[in-house]
Amino acid sequence: MGENKKMALVLCAGELDRALACMNIAVGGASMGMAVTVFCTFFGLNAIRRDGVAPRPKPEEEPKRVGLFGARALRRAFARLNPGGGKYMNPSRFSFGGLGRRFMAHLMRDARMANLDELIELGSGLGVKFVACTTSLDALGIPRDNLRPEVKEFAGVASFLAEALESDVQLFI
Repeated sequence: MGENKKMALVLCAGELDRALACMNIAVGGASMGMAVTVFCTFFGLNAIRRDGVAPRPKPEEEPKRVGLFGARALRRAFARLNPGGGKYMNPSRFSFGGLGRRFMAHLMRDARMANLDELIELGSGLGVKFVACTTSLDALGIPRDNLRPEVKEFAGVASFLAEALESDVQLFI
């Protein structure tokens, strides 16, 4: 049915429900035989990060600018405030300081829905290609080794756009 068709998805949002929708669409396309690429950028990177706070970057990976409000200090503070992984992602509505995440997890388990980790693993097994935006990784100070093992490719927007131009379906989530 979807043989020789391509799908390109951009996951820009860091909310759990949007990441789940993106991964559901990716898994659905891959199960139909489509070649699916999920390009994660900005807060969408949280969906493909390992759970927890990123380890401190190696000195050679840190920006040269220092100071109270220099890039190093801001990236370290941001890493503490923005832990990655589906475990820390809140829904776009009714977050209630993290309680909404727990409610949503309970409802999903009750409905026998796959969680974000399961969807990513399933997608990877079906051949979904997860691509991390190099520009966003650098800007947010997220080390590459803080990403899930399913992420095998790193690219900028030009590389992704070249792939999206050849795709039959393009979605921005």
